[in-house]
Amino acid sequence: MLSSSSDESLLNIRDLKICYQQGEFLIEALNGINLKVRKGSVTAVIGESGSGKTTLAHAILRILPSNAKIVGGNILFKGQDLFKLSEREMEKIRGREISMIFQEPVSHLNPVMTVREHLIETLNLLKGLDKDRAVKEALELLKVLKIPDPEKVMNYYPHQLSGGMAQRILIALSIAAKPSLLIADEPTSALDPTIQAQILRLLRDLNRNLGISILLITHDLSVVSAIADYIYVMYAGKICEHGIFSAILTKPRHPYTQILLASTLGVGKRVGSESLKVFEKASSELFNSLTGCKFYPRCPYAKEICKKEEPPPKSIEESSVYCFLY
Repeated sequence: MLSSSSDESLLNIRDLKICYQQGEFLIEALNGINLKVRKGSVTAVIGESGSGKTTLAHAILRILPSNAKIVGGNILFKGQDLFKLSEREMEKIRGREISMIFQEPVSHLNPVMTVREHLIETLNLLKGLDKDRAVKEALELLKVLKIPDPEKVMNYYPHQLSGGMAQRILIALSIAAKPSLLIADEPTSALDPTIQAQILRLLRDLNRNLGISILLITHDLSVVSAIADYIYVMYAGKICEHGIFSAILTKPRHPYTQILLASTLGVGKRVGSESLKVFEKASSELFNSLTGCKFYPRCPYAKEICKKEEPPPKSIEESSVYCFLY
Protein backbone atom coordinates (compact mmCIF):
# COMPACT_ATOMS: atom_id res chain seq x y z
CA MET A 1 0.00 0.00 0.00
CA LEU A 2 1.13 3.51 -0.81
CA SER A 3 1.74 5.94 1.99
CA SER A 4 -0.53 8.96 2.07
CA SER A 5 2.57 11.13 2.32
CA SER A 6 3.49 10.33 -1.29
CA ASP A 7 2.69 13.37 -3.42
CA GLU A 8 4.31 12.33 -6.69
CA SER A 9 1.30 12.77 -8.96
CA LEU A 10 1.00 11.15 -12.36
CA LEU A 11 -2.44 12.69 -12.92
CA ASN A 12 -3.64 15.89 -11.30
CA ILE A 13 -7.19 17.11 -11.92
CA ARG A 14 -7.90 20.63 -10.74
CA ASP A 15 -11.34 22.21 -10.24
CA LEU A 16 -12.83 20.36 -13.23
CA LYS A 17 -16.30 21.52 -14.26
CA ILE A 18 -18.23 19.91 -17.11
CA CYS A 19 -21.82 20.40 -18.26
CA TYR A 20 -23.97 18.76 -20.94
CA GLN A 21 -26.02 20.87 -23.30
CA GLN A 22 -29.59 19.58 -23.51
CA GLY A 23 -31.66 21.92 -25.64
CA GLU A 24 -31.63 25.30 -23.95
CA PHE A 25 -30.35 23.90 -20.67
CA LEU A 26 -26.92 23.11 -19.27
CA ILE A 27 -26.92 19.98 -17.09
CA GLU A 28 -24.10 19.93 -14.56
CA ALA A 29 -22.07 16.71 -14.69
CA LEU A 30 -18.92 17.59 -12.75
CA ASN A 31 -18.61 20.54 -10.41
CA GLY A 32 -15.16 21.38 -9.12
CA ILE A 33 -13.49 17.96 -9.13
CA ASN A 34 -10.01 17.83 -7.59
CA LEU A 35 -8.32 14.45 -7.83
CA LYS A 36 -4.81 13.00 -7.96
CA VAL A 37 -3.46 9.65 -9.10
CA ARG A 38 -0.04 9.04 -7.61
CA LYS A 39 2.60 7.10 -9.51
CA GLY A 40 2.36 3.39 -8.79
CA SER A 41 -1.00 3.62 -7.02
CA VAL A 42 -4.45 2.12 -7.49
CA THR A 43 -6.83 5.03 -7.02
CA ALA A 44 -10.58 4.36 -6.93
CA VAL A 45 -13.51 6.62 -7.71
CA ILE A 46 -16.72 5.25 -6.27
CA GLY A 47 -20.31 6.45 -6.54
CA GLU A 48 -23.76 5.63 -7.79
CA SER A 49 -24.71 5.49 -11.45
CA GLY A 50 -25.09 9.06 -12.70
CA SER A 51 -22.64 10.53 -10.20
CA GLY A 52 -20.25 11.64 -12.97
CA LYS A 53 -17.62 8.89 -12.78
CA THR A 54 -17.63 7.94 -16.47
CA THR A 55 -17.74 11.60 -17.53
CA LEU A 56 -14.55 12.04 -15.50
CA ALA A 57 -12.87 9.10 -17.29
CA HIS A 58 -13.91 10.35 -20.72
CA ALA A 59 -12.67 13.85 -19.90
CA ILE A 60 -9.20 12.50 -19.09
CA LEU A 61 -9.01 10.85 -22.53
CA ARG A 62 -10.83 13.76 -24.18
CA ILE A 63 -13.48 11.51 -25.67
CA LEU A 64 -16.48 13.43 -24.34
CA PRO A 65 -19.63 13.57 -26.48
CA SER A 66 -20.22 16.61 -28.67
CA ASN A 67 -22.77 18.14 -26.28
CA ALA A 68 -20.30 18.21 -23.39
CA LYS A 69 -18.92 21.60 -22.38
CA ILE A 70 -15.73 21.99 -20.35
CA VAL A 71 -16.66 24.95 -18.17
CA GLY A 72 -13.45 25.17 -16.17
CA GLY A 73 -10.46 23.46 -14.66
CA ASN A 74 -7.64 21.44 -16.14
CA ILE A 75 -6.21 17.94 -16.25
CA LEU A 76 -2.46 17.61 -15.85
CA PHE A 77 -0.81 14.37 -16.93
CA LYS A 78 2.92 14.19 -16.18
CA GLY A 79 2.67 17.96 -15.71
CA GLN A 80 1.16 18.54 -19.17
CA ASP A 81 -2.31 20.11 -19.49
CA LEU A 82 -4.31 17.69 -21.65
CA PHE A 83 -6.88 20.35 -22.54
CA LYS A 84 -4.19 22.42 -24.25
CA LEU A 85 -3.02 19.63 -26.56
CA SER A 86 -4.06 19.33 -30.19
CA GLU A 87 -6.05 16.29 -31.27
CA ARG A 88 -2.96 14.88 -32.98
CA GLU A 89 -0.99 15.25 -29.74
CA MET A 90 -3.79 13.53 -27.81
CA GLU A 91 -3.74 10.63 -30.28
CA LYS A 92 -0.15 9.99 -29.23
CA ILE A 93 -1.25 9.73 -25.59
CA ARG A 94 -4.41 7.62 -25.95
CA GLY A 95 -3.54 3.94 -25.79
CA ARG A 96 0.15 4.64 -25.41
CA GLU A 97 0.39 6.71 -22.22
CA ILE A 98 -3.21 6.50 -20.98
CA SER A 99 -5.37 3.50 -21.78
CA MET A 100 -8.87 2.48 -20.78
CA ILE A 101 -10.78 -0.72 -20.10
CA PHE A 102 -14.41 -0.11 -20.97
CA GLN A 103 -17.54 -1.76 -19.61
CA GLU A 104 -19.02 -4.75 -21.49
CA PRO A 105 -15.82 -6.07 -23.10
CA VAL A 106 -17.45 -8.12 -25.87
CA SER A 107 -19.15 -5.00 -27.26
CA HIS A 108 -15.71 -3.39 -27.66
CA LEU A 109 -14.29 -6.28 -29.70
CA ASN A 110 -14.89 -6.56 -33.44
CA PRO A 111 -17.06 -9.69 -33.93
CA VAL A 112 -15.44 -10.56 -37.29
CA MET A 113 -11.85 -10.33 -36.03
CA THR A 114 -9.96 -13.01 -34.14
CA VAL A 115 -8.03 -12.30 -30.95
CA ARG A 116 -4.86 -12.57 -33.05
CA GLU A 117 -6.10 -9.90 -35.46
CA HIS A 118 -7.14 -7.59 -32.61
CA LEU A 119 -3.75 -7.84 -30.95
CA ILE A 120 -1.68 -7.57 -34.15
CA GLU A 121 -3.64 -4.50 -35.28
CA THR A 122 -3.23 -2.82 -31.88
CA LEU A 123 0.49 -3.59 -31.59
CA ASN A 124 1.08 -2.35 -35.12
CA LEU A 125 -0.85 0.87 -34.48
CA LEU A 126 0.67 1.66 -31.09
CA LYS A 127 4.19 0.28 -31.45
CA GLY A 128 4.72 -0.09 -35.20
CA LEU A 129 5.53 -3.81 -34.92
CA ASP A 130 5.60 -6.03 -38.00
CA LYS A 131 3.36 -9.11 -38.06
CA ASP A 132 5.92 -11.65 -36.81
CA ARG A 133 7.08 -9.46 -33.94
CA ALA A 134 3.45 -8.55 -33.09
CA VAL A 135 2.45 -12.22 -32.90
CA LYS A 136 5.34 -12.97 -30.55
CA GLU A 137 4.49 -10.00 -28.31
CA ALA A 138 0.77 -10.86 -28.40
CA LEU A 139 1.51 -14.33 -27.06
CA GLU A 140 3.65 -12.83 -24.31
CA LEU A 141 0.78 -10.50 -23.36
CA LEU A 142 -1.63 -13.41 -23.07
CA LYS A 143 0.84 -15.28 -20.88
CA VAL A 144 1.25 -12.23 -18.62
CA LEU A 145 -2.53 -12.22 -18.26
CA LYS A 146 -2.46 -15.93 -17.35
CA ILE A 147 -4.63 -16.99 -20.27
CA PRO A 148 -4.43 -20.79 -20.66
CA ASP A 149 -3.42 -22.20 -24.04
CA PRO A 150 -2.75 -18.74 -25.59
CA GLU A 151 -1.92 -20.16 -29.05
CA LYS A 152 -5.43 -21.61 -29.24
CA VAL A 153 -7.12 -18.51 -27.82
CA MET A 154 -5.38 -16.37 -30.46
CA ASN A 155 -7.65 -17.96 -33.07
CA TYR A 156 -10.91 -17.36 -31.17
CA TYR A 157 -13.55 -14.87 -32.25
CA PRO A 158 -15.22 -12.70 -29.56
CA HIS A 159 -18.37 -14.86 -29.46
CA GLN A 160 -16.19 -17.83 -28.46
CA LEU A 161 -14.87 -16.05 -25.37
CA SER A 162 -16.39 -16.18 -21.90
CA GLY A 163 -17.03 -12.86 -20.16
CA GLY A 164 -13.91 -13.23 -18.05
CA MET A 165 -11.77 -14.21 -21.03
CA ALA A 166 -13.11 -11.30 -23.11
CA GLN A 167 -12.21 -8.94 -20.27
CA ARG A 168 -8.67 -10.35 -20.19
CA ILE A 169 -8.33 -9.82 -23.94
CA LEU A 170 -9.54 -6.22 -23.53
CA ILE A 171 -6.96 -5.73 -20.77
CA ALA A 172 -4.29 -7.17 -23.08
CA LEU A 173 -5.25 -4.62 -25.73
CA SER A 174 -5.21 -1.86 -23.11
CA ILE A 175 -1.71 -2.61 -21.82
CA ALA A 176 -0.15 -3.48 -25.18
CA ALA A 177 1.90 -0.27 -25.20
CA LYS A 178 2.63 -0.49 -21.45
CA PRO A 179 0.79 2.74 -20.55
CA SER A 180 1.62 4.76 -17.46
CA LEU A 181 -2.06 5.03 -16.51
CA LEU A 182 -4.83 2.48 -16.96
CA ILE A 183 -8.41 3.65 -16.45
CA ALA A 184 -10.70 0.73 -15.57
CA ASP A 185 -14.38 1.68 -15.89
CA GLU A 186 -16.51 -0.88 -14.01
CA PRO A 187 -14.15 -3.67 -15.16
CA THR A 188 -15.97 -6.48 -13.30
CA SER A 189 -19.61 -5.35 -13.35
CA ALA A 190 -20.85 -8.08 -15.71
CA LEU A 191 -18.82 -10.94 -14.21
CA ASP A 192 -19.67 -13.52 -11.57
CA PRO A 193 -17.90 -13.19 -8.19
CA THR A 194 -15.24 -15.81 -8.88
CA ILE A 195 -14.20 -14.23 -12.19
CA GLN A 196 -14.43 -10.77 -10.60
CA ALA A 197 -11.85 -11.80 -8.04
CA GLN A 198 -9.53 -13.16 -10.76
CA ILE A 199 -9.73 -9.92 -12.78
CA LEU A 200 -9.07 -7.80 -9.70
CA ARG A 201 -6.02 -9.90 -8.77
CA LEU A 202 -4.85 -9.50 -12.34
CA LEU A 203 -5.17 -5.71 -12.19
CA ARG A 204 -3.30 -5.63 -8.91
CA ASP A 205 -0.53 -7.79 -10.42
CA LEU A 206 -0.24 -5.38 -13.37
CA ASN A 207 0.06 -2.52 -10.90
CA ARG A 208 2.71 -4.24 -8.78
CA ASN A 209 4.71 -6.07 -11.45
CA LEU A 210 4.56 -3.63 -14.37
CA GLY A 211 4.24 -0.40 -12.38
CA ILE A 212 1.06 0.65 -14.17
CA SER A 213 -0.95 3.19 -12.18
CA ILE A 214 -4.67 2.42 -12.17
CA LEU A 215 -7.72 4.67 -11.89
CA LEU A 216 -10.53 2.30 -10.94
CA ILE A 217 -14.09 3.54 -11.50
CA THR A 218 -16.86 1.57 -9.83
CA HIS A 219 -20.11 1.68 -7.89
CA ASP A 220 -19.11 -1.42 -5.92
CA LEU A 221 -17.19 -0.95 -2.68
CA SER A 222 -16.36 -4.65 -2.52
CA VAL A 223 -14.33 -4.16 -5.72
CA VAL A 224 -12.52 -1.21 -4.17
CA SER A 225 -11.73 -3.14 -1.00
CA ALA A 226 -9.78 -5.72 -2.99
CA ILE A 227 -7.13 -3.47 -4.55
CA ALA A 228 -7.44 0.27 -3.87
CA ASP A 229 -4.76 2.36 -2.15
CA TYR A 230 -6.69 5.62 -2.23
CA ILE A 231 -10.42 6.35 -2.61
CA TYR A 232 -12.51 9.27 -3.84
CA VAL A 233 -16.23 9.09 -3.09
CA MET A 234 -18.31 10.97 -5.66
CA TYR A 235 -21.90 12.11 -5.40
CA ALA A 236 -23.86 14.23 -7.90
CA GLY A 237 -20.76 15.45 -9.72
CA LYS A 238 -18.77 16.35 -6.61
CA ILE A 239 -16.21 14.66 -4.37
CA CYS A 240 -17.72 14.28 -0.90
CA GLU A 241 -14.87 12.38 0.79
CA HIS A 242 -11.42 11.08 -0.05
CA GLY A 243 -8.52 9.43 1.70
CA ILE A 244 -6.32 6.36 1.96
CA PHE A 245 -8.31 3.14 1.75
CA SER A 246 -7.83 2.05 5.35
CA ALA A 247 -9.02 5.43 6.67
CA ILE A 248 -12.19 5.41 4.56
CA LEU A 249 -12.95 1.78 5.36
CA THR A 250 -12.47 2.02 9.13
CA LYS A 251 -13.67 5.58 9.74
CA PRO A 252 -16.06 6.73 7.00
CA ARG A 253 -17.19 10.23 7.88
CA HIS A 254 -19.51 11.50 5.18
CA PRO A 255 -23.08 10.15 5.63
CA TYR A 256 -23.09 8.99 2.00
CA THR A 257 -19.89 6.98 2.50
CA GLN A 258 -21.26 5.52 5.74
CA ILE A 259 -24.38 4.31 3.95
CA LEU A 260 -22.37 2.88 1.04
CA LEU A 261 -20.21 0.90 3.46
CA ALA A 262 -23.11 -0.26 5.61
CA SER A 263 -25.15 -1.40 2.63
CA THR A 264 -22.39 -3.12 0.62
CA LEU A 265 -19.72 -4.29 3.05
CA GLY A 266 -21.66 -4.38 6.29
CA VAL A 267 -19.01 -2.23 8.00
CA GLY A 268 -18.67 1.37 9.04
CA LYS A 269 -21.05 3.46 11.06
CA ARG A 270 -24.60 2.17 11.04
CA VAL A 271 -27.14 4.81 10.13
CA GLY A 272 -30.35 2.88 10.73
CA SER A 273 -33.00 1.32 8.50
CA GLU A 274 -34.79 4.61 7.87
CA SER A 275 -31.59 6.13 6.51
CA LEU A 276 -31.08 3.17 4.23
CA LYS A 277 -34.60 3.63 2.90
CA VAL A 278 -33.73 7.22 2.07
CA PHE A 279 -30.60 6.04 0.30
CA GLU A 280 -32.42 3.40 -1.72
CA LYS A 281 -35.01 5.80 -3.15
CA ALA A 282 -34.46 6.72 -6.78
CA SER A 283 -32.64 10.00 -6.99
CA SER A 284 -35.17 12.07 -8.94
CA GLU A 285 -34.04 15.46 -7.60
CA LEU A 286 -32.70 17.87 -10.16
CA PHE A 287 -29.33 18.39 -8.49
CA ASN A 288 -28.67 21.41 -10.69
CA SER A 289 -31.50 23.27 -8.99
CA LEU A 290 -30.18 22.57 -5.48
CA THR A 291 -28.12 25.02 -3.52
CA GLY A 292 -25.86 23.90 -0.71
CA CYS A 293 -24.86 20.28 -0.24
CA LYS A 294 -26.17 18.02 -3.03
CA PHE A 295 -26.72 15.16 -0.60
CA TYR A 296 -28.95 16.99 1.86
CA PRO A 297 -32.31 15.75 0.41
CA ARG A 298 -31.20 12.18 1.22
CA CYS A 299 -29.08 12.83 4.30
CA PRO A 300 -30.29 11.58 7.69
CA TYR A 301 -28.25 14.31 9.43
CA ALA A 302 -29.12 17.33 7.24
CA LYS A 303 -29.06 20.74 8.94
CA GLU A 304 -30.47 24.06 7.79
CA ILE A 305 -27.02 25.24 6.70
CA CYS A 306 -26.71 22.21 4.40
CA LYS A 307 -29.53 23.60 2.24
CA LYS A 308 -27.85 26.97 1.83
CA GLU A 309 -24.10 26.46 1.63
CA GLU A 310 -21.66 23.97 0.16
CA PRO A 311 -19.54 22.42 2.91
CA PRO A 312 -15.81 23.18 2.78
CA PRO A 313 -13.26 20.34 3.04
CA LYS A 314 -12.21 19.23 6.49
CA SER A 315 -8.99 17.22 6.86
CA ILE A 316 -9.20 14.56 9.55
CA GLU A 317 -6.29 12.16 10.03
CA GLU A 318 -5.65 10.59 6.62
CA SER A 319 -8.83 11.66 4.86
CA SER A 320 -10.80 14.77 3.89
CA VAL A 321 -14.57 15.15 4.11
CA TYR A 322 -16.97 17.77 2.75
CA CYS A 323 -19.62 17.89 5.46
CA PHE A 324 -20.92 20.35 8.06
CA LEU A 325 -21.00 17.58 10.66
CA TYR A 326 -17.28 18.25 11.16
